[in-house]
Amino acid sequence: MKKIMLLILTVLLTFTVSACGDGENTSNKNIASNQVNDGVNYKVNKETYNEGSISISYPQISELGDSSKESTVNQILKEEAIKGVNYFNGKENVKVMQINYVIMLKHNDIISVKYTGVGMAKNSSEPINMIYSTNVNIKNGTKIRLKNILSIDKNFLEIFRESSYKSLNPNKDYDWDDRNREAIESTPDGSLIEKLTNSDILDDIESKNPDHVFCYLKNNTITIAIKTEHDLGDVAEFEILTDNIPKKMRINNDIWNIIESD
Repeated sequence: MKKIMLLILTVLLTFTVSACGDGENTSNKNIASNQVNDGVNYKVNKETYNEGSISISYPQISELGDSSKESTVNQILKEEAIKGVNYFNGKENVKVMQINYVIMLKHNDIISVKYTGVGMAKNSSEPINMIYSTNVNIKNGTKIRLKNILSIDKNFLEIFRESSYKSLNPNKDYDWDDRNREAIESTPDGSLIEKLTNSDILDDIESKNPDHVFCYLKNNTITIAIKTEHDLGDVAEFEILTDNIPKKMRINNDIWNIIESD
């Protein structure tokens, strides 16, 4: 763990020296390597919010063909990305924070974005690993939360507890995998249902989503990230194959048709 923390600290210190700006947005619209074009009817461009030692990169779409929808989607993507500072109860409490993103699902009607990085509170001596996400229904300009996709009940908990654990520790130097899975299995049903139901909230996160539960979508999979102990990597991810989720649990067939499309 000490080696990992030293590596994270090195990254943060390097970033702190190079960080600049005061609430600025840096656009990379003219850099082809930052554009994603996978045959859908819009492009994705990388922009970055910089304020002091905070740097958060997030996507913005262009060429959608509907300026109103495009503006709504971009506002959601930007605002939700910057809300990552709520991990520390606001940007005024952040010592340093660096976040980047990966687009997990890009479809004409849905975009799913995973944010990863590290951050440190001003009153802390150690940084934490961070994972959060934003799923947007482009068609109607709304956020998609886990509870909008499926029924979160005891039947779903059985599937969730049997899902595939995605290790943040590829070298397997520690017993993170077993201990994180044990933590999920030992959580009482009622408590786990509440955690999952409150997922995908960044506003007032410590009271509304204190376990930092987020989901992101890919073709044929739904991944759920959940807060864990600092010594176990700060966050654990569990990937569920959509084939394992029966139709009776599913909500909103339009979304499911997209997730399961080739």
